[in-house]
Amino acid sequence: MLKRSIKKSAEILTTFIHTVVSMIRILTGSDFNALNSRLTANRRPTLLVLGNGPSLNKDIKKYSASRAMHDIVVVNNFVLSEDYSRIQPMFYVFLDYAYW
Repeated sequence: MLKRSIKKSAEILTTFIHTVVSMIRILTGSDFNALNSRLTANRRPTLLVLGNGPSLNKDIKKYSASRAMHDIVVVNNFVLSEDYSRIQPMFYVFLDYAYW
């Protein structure tokens, strides 16, 4: 019983730390001065949504060549991936209930 409680507490703490790190990376990597102009100017006709999961690597490879033609939105823990800095998504959405 005590081991389960400690394990669950460690999982919660780990999730919390990952969330804080993600938020810090998003805030420090965002250019808020350019955000308004990016949202209103040069809108692309297609929005590319990159979710998490096993197909993400395949999708990134598939669409990386045509990335300039799409606005990109990512979700949840994408900021922790190595591709976050390279892709520089236009939008970031938190869908997982763990963030609420």
